[in-house]
Amino acid sequence: MVEWSNSLGSPQVQNLVVYQGNGTSTFVALTDVTLQLEVPPNLFRRGDCTGNGTYDIGDAVRILGLLFGLASSAPCQDACDGNDDATIDIADAILILANLFAGVPQPPAPHQTCGQDLTDDALDCVQHGPCS
Repeated sequence: MVEWSNSLGSPQVQNLVVYQGNGTSTFVALTDVTLQLEVPPNLFRRGDCTGNGTYDIGDAVRILGLLFGLASSAPCQDACDGNDDATIDIADAILILANLFAGVPQPPAPHQTCGQDLTDDALDCVQHGPCS
């Protein structure tokens, strides 16, 4: 929540906001106003643990690397949670491999297109390259 007020201080200071869009700057004088800024959710594709925009065996290998300390942390943990159970574990790698090679159902949404995580969990998605 951001609040502006033209009635604070002595002498009073007039608020001025500069908005830059489409290559031009616009000055906006504000009277007393309250703005609520919302951060858009980070979009990702579940199963794309490598964050390279493809869904393949490399994603399962990356998950195994994370589990066994052979890979650094993933910038989008939600993408590595293949079965959407709020943890990154061997079951995620198994699901991806089973989907790719044995025809079991795909990971839960968002999988084929970029989307947001509708599951309330502690996993985070700082950045997912193909969806940024």
